Formats: sequence, C-alpha cells, structure tokens
Amino acid sequence: VSLSFGEFNVLENINLKIPKDKMIAIVGESGAGKSTIVDLICGLVKPSKGSIIIDGKDFQDLNINDIRSLIGFVAQDTIIFNDSIENNISLWGDDNQERISNVSRIADAEDFIIKKEEKYQTIVGDKGEKLSGGQRQRISIARELFKDPQILILDEATSALDTKTENRIKQSIESLQGSKTILAISHRISTIKNADYIYLIHNGILEEEGTFNQLYELNKRFRRMCDGQEI
Repeated sequence: VSLSFGEFNVLENINLKIPKDKMIAIVGESGAGKSTIVDLICGLVKPSKGSIIIDGKDFQDLNINDIRSLIGFVAQDTIIFNDSIENNISLWGDDNQERISNVSRIADAEDFIIKKEEKYQTIVGDKGEKLSGGQRQRISIARELFKDPQILILDEATSALDTKTENRIKQSIESLQGSKTILAISHRISTIKNADYIYLIHNGILEEEGTFNQLYELNKRFRRMCDGQEI
C-alpha cells in the first residue's frame, strides 16, 4: 500500500504480512510512518494505492466495526477514568472477578492492585493520578486483554516508562506469544527483541525485514539503531 496527502508521501509501496498468533514488530525512528500503518489496519485512513487483505478478503468488502471488534489497542498515552480499578479494566461491563484477576495477572498488574487497601475497588482519581505511569499502563493492557481480542496492537506502549517497568510489561506481552496476534510498534529495539519477525520503516519506506538476528547481521540501519540504544 501507499498513502499520500496531496503531494506528501507518508508511506510508499509498503508490503508486509502479519501471520496469525505471531508477534510482528514495526520499528523505525519517530516520524517514519509506523503509527500510520496502525491507522490503516484499524481503518482510520484508507490507502491511496494498494489493498489491505485479511484472510483473503479486502478490507473494503468487510464491516469495519467487525474488524475493530477483533482488535485490542494499547497506546503510549493511556486513558484512565476516575473510577475503580475494576471498572477501568472491565469498562463497567462483565464484573466477573475471575476474568478481571486473570487479565490483571497477565498484565503484571495484580501484585500492586492487591496491595492497595480497597484492592480492585480502589478509586484511582482523575486520569489515574493515584497510580504511577507503569501502573496506569498495566491497567490499560489488562483492559484490552479483558476484551479478549484476537489482535493486540501496542503502539509505543512502553516508551514512556522506566527500564524496570518496561521489562516487566515486556515479559507480560511476550507471555501472550502464540496465543494472540501481536503487532508491536516501537522505536526502542529492546521492546521487540523477541518478536517473530521485524519490519523496519524509514521515511515511509519498508527498508529492512527479517528476524532480529538476521537484521542485526545485515549491519545496516537496524544494527545502527541497536548499537545506538545499547540493548
């Protein structure tokens, strides 16, 4: 696919595959076009050229709401409501405590939740002000897992966190590999080191692709990014 706004090319001839139940990473510097690919997958924008195909069917022939119902989305900037932790995870839906606890464990959130006096009934304050950034992010991941999506998209989901918290969340995400289709968008190489396959986008162009070791051995842009970040 290609995407342009007037004479400005955002993406040019991007051709990639996201196999079911694999973890695919898209990396690149800020402004490379990574998040725009997510916008295309979610149907927020349409390609200027080319097609997006899911299970052999063109997006244009499918109900976009049905597609979005398969997707869980975790962004860098989390949305937390001034309500209980439980309601922030279930979004006032199913109050099955076992399910809420299960997704919290997977998201590495239960440990800090049960240490609070009110546990899952703890009111977190406006925009989650009573929680740390890492805690808000873990609740956001638990919320998306509660939806039980087939596709989990992580758009720079850990880039604002400290290294220790990032590693804990990374381990939680990697525990889902093989059970969900995971698309991880990042400019930080450390978060995608164990992905099944990696695409490197540069200035809207798919420049390199392969496994981590394959790309590192190419000794091109991906390796320079790795060495620069000292992973």
